[in-house]
Amino acid sequence: MAGIPHPYFDWDDSIPDFLAQLRLDLQNRGIDPAGAGANGRAQAIGHLRACMRGRTLEWFDEEITTKQNWELQNLLDGTAQATLQGVNGLNAGAIGVNGINEANGQPGNVIVKLRAVEGPWDEDWRVAGGRPTNAVPNAPNAGNGTPTVVAGIRFGQAVWWLKTHFPTVEEELRDLTYGTIRKGDMTIDELYRKILRIGRRANYRPEELRRKFLDALPIPWLEKAEDIGEHLPLDELAKKLYEIELRRIARHKRDRISDPLVSNRASRQIYESSPVSTSQQQGISLEDMQKAIQNALAQQKTEYQSLLEKQKSDFQSQMAQQVSTPQTVEPVRQPRGPPSSLQTEEGLKNYYISEYLKDIGVLNKAELDADYPAKNFQRPRPQRSNVSARIDR
Repeated sequence: MAGIPHPYFDWDDSIPDFLAQLRLDLQNRGIDPAGAGANGRAQAIGHLRACMRGRTLEWFDEEITTKQNWELQNLLDGTAQATLQGVNGLNAGAIGVNGINEANGQPGNVIVKLRAVEGPWDEDWRVAGGRPTNAVPNAPNAGNGTPTVVAGIRFGQAVWWLKTHFPTVEEELRDLTYGTIRKGDMTIDELYRKILRIGRRANYRPEELRRKFLDALPIPWLEKAEDIGEHLPLDELAKKLYEIELRRIARHKRDRISDPLVSNRASRQIYESSPVSTSQQQGISLEDMQKAIQNALAQQKTEYQSLLEKQKSDFQSQMAQQVSTPQTVEPVRQPRGPPSSLQTEEGLKNYYISEYLKDIGVLNKAELDADYPAKNFQRPRPQRSNVSARIDR
């Protein structure tokens, strides 16, 4: 579909919003991040790099472009399987001591998920300890006692690394660790999702995530949480608080009364959010998003045509009014001079002699007017309307 702008990613941009735009852009270009061939994963990762600018591009090249392979730090090469697909089918006992750190005691389908389960936009290499590397490939059954390394870096792995290791994400992790995250202008839902996303990467337990969420709330919202039921599961508590926030925002919008629990940014975000972020929050499919954009463009075209027709009709009405305006006839006195009947030189000479005699006082004005009356004549003058006057100018 034409008209979708090329997405770019700068240092302080929202990663989820950027990835939503990139996903739509790749679909528009016919690029399949999970496929092979000319329009497959290689093309997709190249397009991902083309979206980076400035410091973001420097980071991407240093972290991903200059690396050749993908290392699984938490999966040693002592398994009996030659591929990751084989590892996926092993139980925790079969993996045994080859699963270390987060992978210790985990079955294969938790350490390595198949593409049928996780698409390229949703891959999660946290348990396996995935990272870009220049180490040589090392099969899961090589038996060297070293981490598994698979050849190449796929699009989904690059996206996961961006989502979890970009410097701004690292900064968020430090903020969560030291308890400096605050709700501020975020909505309750934004705060919950942010803490959940960062906390999962840091392997926080549910009770730790809950404590971090409550610590980030201002006192009025913390009191609301206590009234609702402070010991509810985090997802239920966040949902109830968000419902309260939506109602208060709606009341604030309707009554125009200030509310200490409603920030201006949160209010704008609910009612004036961008198409990408709205679709992402509500789970709208790409097809629905494309259809919505097409409908918006069609509506805009219709409105534009209606405006042109209205302007054309107004102009024609003004012109008709100008043409149909009745002309008034006003008498205009002929300027002082020889009457039009004096066509001979002798008559003109007599007239000017009479004028001279009037000037020196021999004749008075009444006598001159009696001899040479200034006749009125009529000349049509159109009465211009304000509209036509504006058009002429």
